[in-house]
Amino acid sequence: MSFELIIGAWVATGLTLFIFTFLYKDNPLFKLAENLYVGVSVGYTIVKTYDTVIVHLVWKPIVENGEWALLIPVAIGMLMLTRYVPKAAWISRYAFAFIVGVGSGLAIPRTISSFILKQIEDTVRPLLTLIPGEGVTFTWNLLNPASSLNTIIILIGVSSVLFYFFFSVEHTGPGKVVARTGIRRCRFGPARCCHRHRYRTASRYRWGLACCCSRGGPWPCRLRLVYAGDRWFLG
Repeated sequence: MSFELIIGAWVATGLTLFIFTFLYKDNPLFKLAENLYVGVSVGYTIVKTYDTVIVHLVWKPIVENGEWALLIPVAIGMLMLTRYVPKAAWISRYAFAFIVGVGSGLAIPRTISSFILKQIEDTVRPLLTLIPGEGVTFTWNLLNPASSLNTIIILIGVSSVLFYFFFSVEHTGPGKVVARTGIRRCRFGPARCCHRHRYRTASRYRWGLACCCSRGGPWPCRLRLVYAGDRWFLG
């Protein structure tokens, strides 16, 4: 182990102990360590940023490799710095507008594709499948998530769940059956729980969560989540 490494380890240990002296009270040793920490951190950040951004991302690609197209983002970045000049601060608006526009254009399609289209993909699958050479077919395989039968089950489940949370129509008659189907379909997702019960058997505890939202209203919800052993049951 080199001498410089040993000295550096002892300096780091000493400065760490100086920082912990603040637990006793504010003292000159703590202020010394604090100022050294802030000064070294700022200096290291400035040097690292200069070497990474200006030298390796701007200077070398433009001067050595001839990538003159990089002058455009450099100019946009320089326009953003005019924000600190009161008389020329209005110029920075063009740079910010360009960055916000490009960023939104890149982020919005990805967000829609990931968080909206992918979420409803199984719901909007075609009920019938067109296979070349065989024509329109209806698949009954429950083990295949893309089968026609699973598509119908998912469509009925999603529609009934949406109807259950549609409070503009009273859930009576046929609507009550659809609403009941929807709330039973919710067993595959989180439920809003208001009361907690504990059940005890001879060998272990069973914990239950009673969902009593809208108690006494026209849309009763009596869904119970019970933990038995290593599984959760809802009903």
